[in-house]
Amino acid sequence: MNKKVVIYTAIFGDKDDAPIIHNPEKIDLSHIDFYCITDNPELRSIDYKMQVVSRRFSDVTKNARYFKICGAPELSGYDVAIWHDSSVVIHASQIEKIISFSAKFSLATFRHGHICIYPEARQCIEMGKDSPLRIALQVIYYGFILKYPRKNGVYETTMLVKNLHEYDGSELQKTWWKHVRWFSRRDQLSLPVAKWLSNQEIGILEGKGFDNPYSTYRGHRYYHYITGNPLWKLNSAWLKKIGVWVTYKVEHYLSKKGLVRQT
Repeated sequence: MNKKVVIYTAIFGDKDDAPIIHNPEKIDLSHIDFYCITDNPELRSIDYKMQVVSRRFSDVTKNARYFKICGAPELSGYDVAIWHDSSVVIHASQIEKIISFSAKFSLATFRHGHICIYPEARQCIEMGKDSPLRIALQVIYYGFILKYPRKNGVYETTMLVKNLHEYDGSELQKTWWKHVRWFSRRDQLSLPVAKWLSNQEIGILEGKGFDNPYSTYRGHRYYHYITGNPLWKLNSAWLKKIGVWVTYKVEHYLSKKGLVRQT
């Protein structure tokens, strides 16, 4: 039986241009549906059907994260869903290869260059990827409360391949979204923990998020981080220093406890 496949992305806050598919070979893609979920009724694409929705969160990026992790009613009835960040263009010639991962895993994505979420959290703070306070609280919870081990892997979630029959409603999905909702929108910090808590395997796609056989990176139009999120006002240099210090203290604590796991 042929699988019913949907490829989708999400754009909120006019962050990016409309999505397109790289298809110089003119491959027939009529058996695959393409959606872009957006809050912009003016956005148009020759390849993707636009699904205009209202924002759920003041943080425009967290809106995209919700649909990335949880999907949407419009995506029901499919066997496989392929999410991609709006900063990349999918290669039509590679779609069947991407779909093949869904036969073995409920979720597949890229492995990150980091092998530990704690230095990754530190880098997110230093680069201003989210509120230092929010990330620091997340790290404290993971290290001191959950005792989540160091060097337990990190994923780069530019693309997700979901076997919807296994992924939707799973503990992996529910835990991942719960942590993104509670803590930082940097979902690569919470996915390894969600995997660890749900004891569910994740498949590894070839390459890296922005350097892989399946897509081409085109970048964002701009980074729209501040709109409506009061925590972004708490983003001063000294708060960044405190956040970085917290990650070092948590790592030191875990090292003393011997909580290190290499994957």
